[in-house]
Amino acid sequence: MKNFLKKIYFIIRDAKFEFYKYFIFPMMFDKTYKTFSEYKIKSIEETAKELLNTNKSIGRFGDGELSWMFGRNNGINNFQQLSKELSDRLIEVFNCDDDNFMVTLPDAIKYADKNNFTSDSMNFWKWYLIKNKKRLLNNLNPNKVYYNTSVTRPYMDYNYNKIANLTYRVLKEIWNDKKILIIEGSESRLGVTNSLFDNAKEIKRIECPSTNAFEAYDKIFSYANDFLNANDDYLTLVSLGPTATILSYDLFKNNHRSIDIGHIDVEYEWYLMGAKEKVNLPYKYVNEVNGGHSSLPVNDSKYFEEIIKNID
Repeated sequence: MKNFLKKIYFIIRDAKFEFYKYFIFPMMFDKTYKTFSEYKIKSIEETAKELLNTNKSIGRFGDGELSWMFGRNNGINNFQQLSKELSDRLIEVFNCDDDNFMVTLPDAIKYADKNNFTSDSMNFWKWYLIKNKKRLLNNLNPNKVYYNTSVTRPYMDYNYNKIANLTYRVLKEIWNDKKILIIEGSESRLGVTNSLFDNAKEIKRIECPSTNAFEAYDKIFSYANDFLNANDDYLTLVSLGPTATILSYDLFKNNHRSIDIGHIDVEYEWYLMGAKEKVNLPYKYVNEVNGGHSSLPVNDSKYFEEIIKNID
């Protein structure tokens, strides 16, 4: 009798889940989607070409940055601890109305039901929009034109390689034959083991904490700003979680072009290997993958020669 009742319980539970999945959830999302359909978000291609053809800086807001801005950790507090200061600074950046600083949003906010998204990505963003609808509406400006957060993540969430093919080709032109300053986590190692920055004229690196970089923000900003004041011919690329969004904005305000480059290197590695899911990269920190929070030592003399400062 006990086993029979247990079986009945699981049948009812599974039926409820299927009903919610195929009837309630779609209705909830359809209503949510219509709410966001009128917001203006540039395509990945338009965003990449804007970076190539102008001297604009960019601060990217993905699900993590948006959640930190809302005062929520979104399950990634092992990467960056939440604080009121972090949230307040992200709000400040998000509300920037200077045309020369590009504020981004994930295109999934507007296009989450389109066929070019993978089913995993589409489902993630549907849930995200439903859970955060009120928070988003309280912060988004319906009159503002946003750029595309996925300009540096054009591969894993999409069904078609042509998006990544075009985007990487355009982005590489931005730093072609230029001196670049990379500000990154100490185990991120952008461009190491791949060809992403092979066409740059020269590379300098500031290595920062792989986790909780915002706690070292004053030291990071001070050193980067001093270096750029003395070397104004460098293009700055920042890969440092939500700290990168804020740092790019502050460097921009100090007349230094800065691009929040996000997960571009990790995505580029997955793109080159044709990965169909997010996988660990042995020599790089990958915060979104189990087992990716530590990296093997790298034996690359060129990489170590490029490092001009280690900040802890």
